[in-house]
Amino acid sequence: METYLAISISQIQPLQYRKIIQSVDNPKKLLTQSDDFYQHHNIHPTIANKLKAPDEKSILSILKWLRQHDCTLISDQCESYPDQLKQLPCAPPLIYVMGDSQHLRRKHIAVVGSRNASYYGISTTRTFTRGIATHGYGIASGLAIGIDTIAHETCLESIQPTIAIIGLGLDNITPICNRPLAEKIMTLGCIITEMPPQTRYQKQCFPRRNRLISALSIATLIPEASQASGTLITAQYSIDLHRPVMAVPGRIDQPQAGGCHQLIQTGAHLVTHAQDCLDLLSESEKLEQNCSVTS
Repeated sequence: METYLAISISQIQPLQYRKIIQSVDNPKKLLTQSDDFYQHHNIHPTIANKLKAPDEKSILSILKWLRQHDCTLISDQCESYPDQLKQLPCAPPLIYVMGDSQHLRRKHIAVVGSRNASYYGISTTRTFTRGIATHGYGIASGLAIGIDTIAHETCLESIQPTIAIIGLGLDNITPICNRPLAEKIMTLGCIITEMPPQTRYQKQCFPRRNRLISALSIATLIPEASQASGTLITAQYSIDLHRPVMAVPGRIDQPQAGGCHQLIQTGAHLVTHAQDCLDLLSESEKLEQNCSVTS
């Protein structure tokens, strides 16, 4: 795993990694290339230097921390690497998991939305999440305050597994107020990130997290979101992956509902009950099976 850790901490962009790896038959060879190779593939000199001369001290420190906290490393060459992630053009070369990684094999519905959730949004999230979870689906979300928190909590209350995808390393679970929730999630689910421990905050971390939320889910439900919400990024990733996006309508004068209304206007499925989601998922799975048979 040292090779993948070296690649991970180099901060190479996953999309760039995917393109470059096609020209080498082994990820390890990415660490032994010439300057001309890195320049030809437009790898930033800072990243190229980290690939050519991996920080062994940092790698050993990260490995020690991961072992101490019983974390699992899953590279894109492992059988346990989620098939759902492989459909991403920018699939990460390595993911870090805290908790039972077997939960990644389940079918999950992403439930994401406003951090500044209204009472209506909170109530709706509880009702929909409970209805979906009790029918055997896992719930994926981003551990943020608001809708994400309610989705995780409701799933756990229904004694169903939930997975939390975070934007920083497993050593820096944020927001701090949700660390007790993260501990509960690890007893009946897992926490996932593509960022190694010791990762400093960068703007790109959370949009990258959003794409993992959508990729690890067979559909995305948005109970409430504003038009300026990062939730819409998750929705767009789901659309790009040809997976259903479901949005709950709200009051027209409620700012937190603007994102849902925008999604509905542009083709998202309008849902008003959990059963609407279950029916849509059933139809989607039947269609997928028919396509598999005829192809």
